[in-house]
Amino acid sequence: MILASALVLSACGSKGGQQAAESVISEAAGAAECIASADTQPAEGTDVTSEAKAVSFSGTGTIENTVLVDEKNVKITADNLTYSAYQTTMDLLIENNSDQDLSVISGSIGYSCNAVNGYTVSSMYVNENVSAGMKVNSSVSISNEELEALGITDIAELEIGFQVKTSDYQDYLTTGPVKIETSSASFYDLSEDTYQKAISDGTFEAVSGKKITAFQTGDYFSSGGIRLVSAGLVNSGDTKAALLELENTGDQVLYFCIGDLAVNNLVLSSPNWDSMALNPGGRGVMAISIDQMTDAQEQEAFGIGEISEIAFHASICDIDNNTIAKDTEVSIAFGEDTMAVDDSGDEIYNENGIRIISKGVSDDVLYHYVLLTIINDSPATIYVSDAMGTASVNGFMVDDSTYSRTMEPGQAGAMKYGISKSSLEDDKIGTDDITTVSFQLNIGSGSSYNYIDQPKLTISYN
Repeated sequence: MILASALVLSACGSKGGQQAAESVISEAAGAAECIASADTQPAEGTDVTSEAKAVSFSGTGTIENTVLVDEKNVKITADNLTYSAYQTTMDLLIENNSDQDLSVISGSIGYSCNAVNGYTVSSMYVNENVSAGMKVNSSVSISNEELEALGITDIAELEIGFQVKTSDYQDYLTTGPVKIETSSASFYDLSEDTYQKAISDGTFEAVSGKKITAFQTGDYFSSGGIRLVSAGLVNSGDTKAALLELENTGDQVLYFCIGDLAVNNLVLSSPNWDSMALNPGGRGVMAISIDQMTDAQEQEAFGIGEISEIAFHASICDIDNNTIAKDTEVSIAFGEDTMAVDDSGDEIYNENGIRIISKGVSDDVLYHYVLLTIINDSPATIYVSDAMGTASVNGFMVDDSTYSRTMEPGQAGAMKYGISKSSLEDDKIGTDDITTVSFQLNIGSGSSYNYIDQPKLTISYN
């Protein structure tokens, strides 16, 4: 998805599951080893109400015919930048001189290291099947709105990488980011943080149509070659999202991965939630949609109000998936006071310093969710998962699907215990007919399967 469409259109994935990194606006609308003390500052212009953009993208840069890839009998050539009102297009000629059919991919969930003026972008996508000995005329398009949201007014340089696979999905060739300079490179200042400028002058809000309710800079994370240098919040209408600005200070492509994201000390995501690739010396804005974790009804049930703090575990890995930094705790406060976790509701478990509270129900197309708040007052980090095959409704066994939660001491977790609607239909049970739900949870600490308890729980409804 494109950056501007995010707040109008991150990562995707099923409700409550793992997602891949999306662009800043795409994710913000919803609808990726040390923590230094942060010297925060408010952003200028965060109360912008005008719909006018302070700057607009007006691409003028041109490129010469450039060979991007020429190895293992694969040749990819870039030529010509074409500008329209909504997108910029670069023409590609893909030549497969090998003796086997190949797929050429760029900008996918599995592999993406594409950037404009040093900023990671999500709207550059290529997927072409090229038969042995054949050529394909292709192109890659870039959303002008995504560029505007990043404060980019012209294209000075492009970076693009390719993954080539055989017809049976085996890896054939992977390239790192290949850089192409345009005719605008000689006068465009690539050292400027144009994203922060777009925040402060109101361009981001004008492009996305969403309100920035908080923005601050600081040294929130610095490890493994990645720095987290600014954080913002979008809380506008039905959109709640956090914006994290990242910099890669190293000399290789790095992936910044987050999980166990907590809002106001309540963990909402699974351990592996989002990731973003950053090219050497590059920047990126990871937009984390709270609405993809919990919808408005669920947020109300869990007592999630204004966002006053976010926290998560951050890891860094290289392009070959080698871990460089793992599970660093990051916490960012937006103001002095943090909202307390809402512990109202029916308590269905209280053992070992761990409480579980029933918070009601919610539904989507596939699942009926039992909402649970798990409060960890124990001295240990705990993980809670479901014991598959133990769920029943009104005495009938049903299929379930639930994502685990990991909670540090003093944290709480929001769990959505999903009951398959098709399974309910097989048993001729409507969601309004449910009187009892029973299931087992696994509560562990330390190594896998080191369970503290495996409680069997039952919730009754009138």
